[in-house]
Amino acid sequence: MKKTIIILTVILILGSTSVFASNFSDVKGDEWYTENLEYVTNPAKKIIDGYPDGTFRPNNKLTVEEFIALILKGDGIKYASQPNIKWSTPYIEKAKEEYLIEDNQFTDYSREITREEMAEIVSNYLRFTEKVEYNQKTY
Repeated sequence: MKKTIIILTVILILGSTSVFASNFSDVKGDEWYTENLEYVTNPAKKIIDGYPDGTFRPNNKLTVEEFIALILKGDGIKYASQPNIKWSTPYIEKAKEEYLIEDNQFTDYSREITREEMAEIVSNYLRFTEKVEYNQKTY
């Protein structure tokens, strides 16, 4: 089930950076992806949060830190805000701990992430979270 959520999240991100949730003031609710996005934004899952001001900013580019958080939230890992700590720090540290990213892989986590980098992180997630079969071989 967790892999399904991760894969659905990645497909949505790679296909479109626009997101819907009825409580986002800057997003229309009649887009083709509405049903899928309601799934990842619903309060029980809360994989996608939006911004504190109630916007989603669908035209913004997805950043490295946002993508890392999406992958980990899809796996059920969530961190509460802590004073004096950037919101993404626990997610980045967890991603390093789980070998999703390397210590020096990124110098700026707030920059736009490339699709290649997304694919690498997802590949690492699948490889290190459990054995996955590739071309009839188990690694």
